[in-house]
Amino acid sequence: MRLTLVFVGLLNMISCGSSPVLYGESVPFETLKDTAVALEDARSLVGTVTVSGEVGRVCDAGCWFYLMGAADMVYVKLDLAAGLVIPPDSDGRMVLARGEFEGEGSSAEFRASTVALY
Repeated sequence: MRLTLVFVGLLNMISCGSSPVLYGESVPFETLKDTAVALEDARSLVGTVTVSGEVGRVCDAGCWFYLMGAADMVYVKLDLAAGLVIPPDSDGRMVLARGEFEGEGSSAEFRASTVALY
């Protein structure tokens, strides 16, 4: 039992220490992190913004996903023309997405040009 707990603890330390993986336009992770705002606060901003949250459901091909905030969610379209896709098994991971909102209110979508999973 004790050996199992040690093993699980080591796995958690390794997974928590993994470095972020960037997809899309080349933007330093620290820049994304420093400029990120919560989804709930980002909806009122105009222009390019970095949104933070958790990856919800992901398309089977990795071409879109739902970004989950504390009390909100948004459909995220990825820039397929630029080859931007994420792994389909990314659900539950923390994410920083850089892009722009399209549309208004609850029907607004987020078009991402950069995604960082961590």
